[in-house]
Amino acid sequence: MTLINNKMKQFAKGNWGKPKGLEKVVKLRHLDIEPRQVPRNKKKRKKKKQKYVYQGHCCPFCRRELPLDENFIAKKKKELAGKPYGIWEEMHRVANCPKCKAFEIQECPACKRKTWYRQGWHKHQVLGCGFEGKKLEDSKS
Repeated sequence: MTLINNKMKQFAKGNWGKPKGLEKVVKLRHLDIEPRQVPRNKKKRKKKKQKYVYQGHCCPFCRRELPLDENFIAKKKKELAGKPYGIWEEMHRVANCPKCKAFEIQECPACKRKTWYRQGWHKHQVLGCGFEGKKLEDSKS
């Protein structure tokens, strides 16, 4: 059975304003209308939970997550043994990327802060000074 909504009745009757009197009850039985299409049963796909990785914990060159620095964490835990506060393990990462062999250096050529270095290129991990590239050599003549 085809469902007839109010707009279809208005279209067939021609009343686009407020209905008056007999126009309120309109019976349309012999109107040729396309059959209603039944929507297909679409199942919702389950989303896989993705692990959020902070940019400061990734290598700026290859964008891979840096592993935890186990030696530093073990040393800090020994120092803080018996103290009421602990250490956040997530905050301490290695300073060398195992995949692309980039490493952290102490001084950016532009802003003199910590930066990452690989094959002559400098790059900040997160929100740096905007400098990315090779360091200009001083030409003294």
